[in-house]
Amino acid sequence: MKRTSLFIALVVLSLTPLIGAEKCDSRPLSGAFNFAYDLYGAKDTRSGTWGTADVAIWKITFAPPSGCRVRILRAHGDLVAWVRGAPEDTYAGVLLGFQTTAPEGSARADLIADNTMLYIQDAVSRGLPRRAPFGADLSAGGLLEEDNVLVVKIASWLNDTGKPVHVEVSATIAYQFVDVRALTAGIRTTESPGGKYLEVSK
Repeated sequence: MKRTSLFIALVVLSLTPLIGAEKCDSRPLSGAFNFAYDLYGAKDTRSGTWGTADVAIWKITFAPPSGCRVRILRAHGDLVAWVRGAPEDTYAGVLLGFQTTAPEGSARADLIADNTMLYIQDAVSRGLPRRAPFGADLSAGGLLEEDNVLVVKIASWLNDTGKPVHVEVSATIAYQFVDVRALTAGIRTTESPGGKYLEVSK
């Protein structure tokens, strides 16, 4: 009898992190956005550069239930850019990044950024607009910080057109509310055909 009671108690304790997790680990949610900006900026004086550089940042703040955090699962969309009236043989680079608010750089490797889950770039010149489509699984690096903020960043660099670069990013993202207790109990979120999103790490 005592052994049975002990076994039941251990089972209850082992399942405690899962209790109440359903409110967070539901099916993925989705949302879409479009941001646009004219990038020009000041002269870039860094070594090995020329032209001008500029950046624009938007911060999307999610509102998960208490005790939950946000994981970005997937994103698809495009980065579109063009320059009006650019002289011939002039160019500008453009980029898009999705980031968390964690510090820049990495404690695990050099020359990478742990806080950046998506990074794409393209270049524009005189002529038709450029479109850089993207579609990516972001779940590995998509867990946002406790502030639940997704940073969307666009930038231009090496812009020697003498003109602003019009840049737009449109995207649809899939995201999920994750129970904080699952993040500290050896449990990770995953997607399965049955719609369950909790998996115990072995």
